[in-house]
Amino acid sequence: MYSSYKNCIIDLNGSGIIADNVSINVNGSINDRYLANRKFSQGQQYPEQAVGGTLSVGYYLSGEDPIKKHIYHEQSGISGSFGGVSFPSGYLTQYDVRLNPNQPVYISAEINFFDHFSGDFTPQTQTLESQNLLNVCDISIDGTGLGDLTKVRSASLSFRNDTKANYEVITGSGVTNIKPDRILFGKKILNTRVNFDNYSGDLSIFGDSAQISFELSNKEGVKQTEYVVKGRTSSKQLSTSSDNVLSNSFSIRQSAPSEDSTISSISVLSGSPGDEITVSGENLHLDPTFCIGGYCDLEVIYVDDKTVKIVLPDVIIPSGNILAKRPDDGEIISRTEDNFQIIRPTVSIGGVFLRV
Repeated sequence: MYSSYKNCIIDLNGSGIIADNVSINVNGSINDRYLANRKFSQGQQYPEQAVGGTLSVGYYLSGEDPIKKHIYHEQSGISGSFGGVSFPSGYLTQYDVRLNPNQPVYISAEINFFDHFSGDFTPQTQTLESQNLLNVCDISIDGTGLGDLTKVRSASLSFRNDTKANYEVITGSGVTNIKPDRILFGKKILNTRVNFDNYSGDLSIFGDSAQISFELSNKEGVKQTEYVVKGRTSSKQLSTSSDNVLSNSFSIRQSAPSEDSTISSISVLSGSPGDEITVSGENLHLDPTFCIGGYCDLEVIYVDDKTVKIVLPDVIIPSGNILAKRPDDGEIISRTEDNFQIIRPTVSIGGVFLRV
């Protein structure tokens, strides 16, 4: 019996998607065993690491993307199922957005997982309601550093995330224990290419600061989702041919999230060296540089995307606002309204007094 696409339902984080294609690849890593005095491999091959897999999926966007937030968020993985086969937790490693004139917005994504599949493939059928796909003709483009944005022909966004599994050596657990002890996240790079239909903008040898946003709306003009790029131009290409118009494209390289962090509150307004104060806010996964006044050499403990702790330094610094700066260009993006003060003890004859 053959099963066609209509027998398969694709689900990511509890949200069904209109998938154009989907595939699951599971790979083992085995190696041969060679001896110095023997020509061929001796004995059974041995595994170098646990079995891992990749879910590749391409789909059309109809609203806010359910996996878009996982480009930078690391606190939770992505669960998914495909035709009755499911994986409990995966991590986004590739995410590409294609924006071509008068065409639906198309997403290609890859999710790596490091655990067993569960379930069995079961043919299923489902009647889907009609969906209004987001079309590039309903886009609003705004930005700086790239010249005349009214001449944009097309654009593409390409995100790559270095994700690896980490295992600890435990005796007696058997070879079926393949779940990693933790996930290690490396570099996160977003490369964006914007194509123009005329000569637009120059390129510095150091690259220029650039920002561009793509806001997508439905047919009624209601905003559905937005992609914001904030980085530096890394290359420029001019081309033409006998049967085509001049093409001019810029590449923007981004190594930190576009969303700016905001500070909403701090737990106290003063403290002693060594104390930990709690800073609450939004988008703290940006890993901003925190400062007290002009002093920025602070130890920061990341708790989650909305909470960090700052260890107060044992230095003499004046009181001041707590500032948050972007890690890529040092721009101040948020500050507290009230001044923070570090209280230091001072020794005096007859006792210890607090210097305020």
